[in-house]
Amino acid sequence: MRYIVKFTALFVVYVLFLSFQLRGEGRKSLVRSNGDLGVCKKLVMTPKRGEDSVVYSQPGGGGQTKVQPYSFFFLLKEEDGSVGSGDFYRVGNGLGKAIGYVKKESVTEWNTLFCLKPFPASGDKVFRVNLPGGNTAEYTSVATGDSASCFVLSADVEDKSVEEQETVYDVLLYSGEARSDKMTKEQQASFKEDFQVSDVPLEIVFVIDTTSSMSPLIEVTKSVARMASSQLTSGDAATQNANVRFGLVQYRDKDGGDAFDANVCCRLTKEYKRFTDALDNLGVNGGGDIPEAVAKAIETSIKKGELGWSEYANRHLVLLGDAPNKDGYGPSLAEVSSMCRPSANSDGQVSMEEVAIQSIVNGDNNEAISQFSDLVSTTNPDGGFFANVVSRDPESAEAREAADKLARYLKSAFEASSALSSGDVTKVMKLAEQNPDNAMVARTWRIVQSNGDPATTPSLFHEGKAAIRNPAGKLVAERKVLVLQDTMKRLGSNLENFATNMEGQDVEDIPDANFILDILQSVLARQISGDTETLRGARLADLIANELPIQTPSLSLSPDDLLRMTNENFKEWTQEVKDAAAVAKALVEKNEWTAGGLDSGDKKSNYAFISIKDLP
Repeated sequence: MRYIVKFTALFVVYVLFLSFQLRGEGRKSLVRSNGDLGVCKKLVMTPKRGEDSVVYSQPGGGGQTKVQPYSFFFLLKEEDGSVGSGDFYRVGNGLGKAIGYVKKESVTEWNTLFCLKPFPASGDKVFRVNLPGGNTAEYTSVATGDSASCFVLSADVEDKSVEEQETVYDVLLYSGEARSDKMTKEQQASFKEDFQVSDVPLEIVFVIDTTSSMSPLIEVTKSVARMASSQLTSGDAATQNANVRFGLVQYRDKDGGDAFDANVCCRLTKEYKRFTDALDNLGVNGGGDIPEAVAKAIETSIKKGELGWSEYANRHLVLLGDAPNKDGYGPSLAEVSSMCRPSANSDGQVSMEEVAIQSIVNGDNNEAISQFSDLVSTTNPDGGFFANVVSRDPESAEAREAADKLARYLKSAFEASSALSSGDVTKVMKLAEQNPDNAMVARTWRIVQSNGDPATTPSLFHEGKAAIRNPAGKLVAERKVLVLQDTMKRLGSNLENFATNMEGQDVEDIPDANFILDILQSVLARQISGDTETLRGARLADLIANELPIQTPSLSLSPDDLLRMTNENFKEWTQEVKDAAAVAKALVEKNEWTAGGLDSGDKKSNYAFISIKDLP
């Protein structure tokens, strides 16, 4: 039996030798942090503000190709073993295929696989990066929506555990993508021709329940609307220039005996007196039963034709009511919530078709409170505005506090809109940092990030320290690992082949640990460097995938450990390795793989950031 195994191993070595020669030649050019087994060094494009991110065809310049800021490339060796020439680095993809040269001053080294991916900010769950220069130099991330980039760790790659550690990591922060690469070239071209970020208006539609019980809250709303329009017409310079349009929808319950379910009282307009006049003319009536046509009102409000929404806008509804939705009448709340966030909302153009809902609930109806707060949370990835006023007295301290809070919320949004209109994207960024729970401001900043011109968008590259837990111990980010699509494919294939070669054997038929290493090296199609004694006692995971923090318990064993197993345990071990191979293959299929930096035309170099907990 042992001779059959030996012959199989030698045959696999020979068959895979040629593929290794063809496939692995380029990998020899990759610069690693620790000889043959170290992590491949990467370079993150971190241009200065106003500069383009450029890859050159020659080390002295020439043949320029623009790429997105914060793209990354792999550092490559020249023929003489150097990593470039003069002021330029040689770069390529993760397979060692050369792409060109980048200026050393335009990039920052990234010598790890790990990154931190922040969770969407909410309440006290805010991801922060503390910058050098003192305790006050703190950066609060608001780039935690669909378009957020990763926060790249420069932490020790040897730390491969999945535990949610409280470690404070050194980080390189790059947020603020110039444009989503999921748009086709045709989409980008047409999008750019008729679109300027500075022209994007802030559009707010007040959606108000006008049944009899709502009189107190309507008075509060009128007060807030007057304050808001006053800020826009006679306030300070920071708000007067804001590009803001208001609209108004009222709703009741036609099915319950009222005259209508939802009426448009004022289409979106910049003539604020027209809006406030429509608000003043609201009359209350009806409301025989408790539920009202909430979902129907939202559906009416988000239809482009009904309100006159702009083609590209920062869109919000302010929903005010005191009763839950009437089931079985019109769409469900889940359906209108889905309408507010189109499924294809990953690129900048579609993200401005989203509608976020902010809300105030009057009274103590628990079902209404639950429904309205859920609408806020599901339509606001950046946090949202929600208040509950129990008192029915519009002059109560509780009502005044809610009114003041909403007025301040709107004022910050107007300032962000004004900054956007004037092209001051730095101020938009600062306002987003100062108002992390303001969804209107956050979305203004997200529009800049997703669609702004990289030549004018401020550089958001920082070096600092961060952790995945905040000082209160709450998780605010997740550790992920960069994985090349080709690496994951090879991992699945290698694990499966290794288990197959070992399958069906009795432990006593295996002569020694060196024999296991021979089979492993044949499967990997590469020489495992190191002295024999060390290799026999090394973790299989480190020998198979030294760059990946794979967690499979069966691969935490060494070749020597395998020889000490019983035959029954050995059979279980081979099945566990096959299961790990299946996980690797499934990850290839289920992940969305992105081209790393400049598209080299080689899909094998595509990458994804995968949670460490999801790896085999």
